[in-house]
Amino acid sequence: MVPDEAFSPAAVNVLDQRRDHHSLLTWMERALRIRKESPELGWGTATVLELDEPAVLATRIDWEVRTMVTVHNLAREGRQVTLPDADQYGTLTDVFADREYHTVDGKGQVGIDGSGYRWMVAVWPTTPSRSARSGACRTCRPRPAGQAWWPGAAGRPRRARTTSAWRGSR
Repeated sequence: MVPDEAFSPAAVNVLDQRRDHHSLLTWMERALRIRKESPELGWGTATVLELDEPAVLATRIDWEVRTMVTVHNLAREGRQVTLPDADQYGTLTDVFADREYHTVDGKGQVGIDGSGYRWMVAVWPTTPSRSARSGACRTCRPRPAGQAWWPGAAGRPRRARTTSAWRGSR
């Protein structure tokens, strides 16, 4: 038990944390949900974007036809930065942020509060063809018979199982 009354189970508990939209529990649940819904965060290739503002860290993460841009302000004061190659993103829409911001249009102007963060996905007016951006996706392009589709198994064909293979003889 926690002896301090301010942090005792009567004062701090999961039920209260779930009701509070600004609690650490709610924030962590949102962060994990976005991570699970965004495969580019786990499978994608991250590139640090060059900005004029040294206190702001921006990354671009690409995976197949998905692109996410993250912006983190390490300063206490708010900043305004311009993302390089903004025309490649279409419209950037926030999926996770410290507060509600304006959508970033094709000009790449990003405003961010002090110690703020924004994770944004690229949304195109019309979905670009897969071949126009990065080639056909793994699940759409033809692949050799028996080849697995997930990234960790790319290029490793599955072994055919025959009746004799199940019995232990080859």
